[in-house]
Order: sequence, then C-alpha cells, then structure tokens
Amino acid sequence: MLLEIQLGRKLESFKTHDYYDQNPSIAQHLLALDLLQDRKLWPPKDTWTVVKEIIEICIDDKKAKAILKNDSRDIRQMIYEHIVAPFRVFLLKAWKPEGIENVDPITLENAARSKKVVVQVMKDPSRRETNEPNLESAENWLQKLGDFTERLSIVGERDEKNCPQIKIAILDTGITKEYYDEVYEYIQEYKDFASKKDELYQDWTGHGSTTLRLLLKLNYDVKVFVGRVFEQNYAYKETERVMAEDLHQ
Repeated sequence: MLLEIQLGRKLESFKTHDYYDQNPSIAQHLLALDLLQDRKLWPPKDTWTVVKEIIEICIDDKKAKAILKNDSRDIRQMIYEHIVAPFRVFLLKAWKPEGIENVDPITLENAARSKKVVVQVMKDPSRRETNEPNLESAENWLQKLGDFTERLSIVGERDEKNCPQIKIAILDTGITKEYYDEVYEYIQEYKDFASKKDELYQDWTGHGSTTLRLLLKLNYDVKVFVGRVFEQNYAYKETERVMAEDLHQ
C-alpha cells in the first residue's frame, strides 16, 4: 500500500511477463522488490528516504533479518522501533497533527527571589524543532502504555467488592462548562477553592480540562474529584498555603 501511494500507481501497471508466478502474491512481491531498486522511480532525494527504508524492511526478508537477527528483544518492539516510530516521526515533522491543544503549564513562583508573578508560556509546537530521539522515545512509551491499557480491558469487568473504583483528585485550573457536560458522569464532586463559586464550572487556561481529558483517555473507570485552586496559569506566594488548606477541607 505504501509503495503504491508513493509511486502514485498500482503495482499491476508495472507488471510484465517477467513477473509471473502461479501465486499472484509472489509475483507481486518480486515486482515490488525490483521497483524499490529502480533509480528512475526513486530520485536521489532525502525527502522520502524514511518511506523507502520502511517499505524495504517490510518486503525484503534479507534486510529485515539483517536488522532483527542480532536483537533479543520482542519482535513486536523491534518492528515498532524500525518501522512504526520512524514513519510516525516523519509524518509529525511534515504535518502538525490535528487536535493538539496549546496549553500553558502552571509555574510556581519563588517568592524569595521575586515578588512578581512568573509565567512560563509553552512554545507553539509548530515552531519548535522536532527532536527525533526524544519523540521516538515518547512514542515508544505511549505504545507500551497503550498495550498495558489494552491488556487491562481484556481482563474483564472489575469486581466492585474486591476492587473498588480508584479515586483521583485533580487540583488544577478547574474544568470548562462545555467539557463538564461531556464527562459529568465521571466527576464525583467539583469544588472551586479559588472563587468559592462551586456552581460555576470554569477553566480560564484549559489546563485543568486537558489534564482530566488525558486521565479519561487512559482510564475512564475512576471516580474523579476536581478542585479549582488556580485562576490563571501561574501561582503566587500564598498558593502553597491555600492549597494545603484546601486539601484539609
């Protein structure tokens, strides 16, 4: 499929009598191997090197064995590192993924150094240079996390008596009214320690809502308690004391 996408043509359009076999799949496989070596189809440009290498690993058993034979790790892990991760990095560098929110992280102020509020703004991901090793490492971690959550889902339904729901408290910038309406069944209790207006669901920065969204993406079988302890994307010298008081409540 990748080969046809890259060449812009179906493999059948290249087929000649030289590529005949009683098994059509074998004939197509032999044709694909030769197409990868055709310099007319693959100009000496670095742009599509990753795609070409991925295709070669997938269909050329010699290249695949050369990469995998001396490694004792799980074959699935090796396929991920040599095929899935490089291709994903390639796509991420070419296009910005849809649905990524730019959220300012909360930065605690060191009152001893300054009386001014310290705000640390997260750079726009589209303007930041991609660090391939770090990105591949993160993707590897997320893949393992996905495998883990998938295995958990296979185990079966949780026994409420022997394994009650986990309770998680998110003390952040609150939750927007729109997002609360979507996930209210998972929220056990909401309390606004910042404005003392528990009836208003608000999140001026989006940070708290995104934190909850990430949590529910990983595991929705939880009881969540949401506490709004920040109004903005920063803290001040009294924040530590106020949060301690809120926790005791």
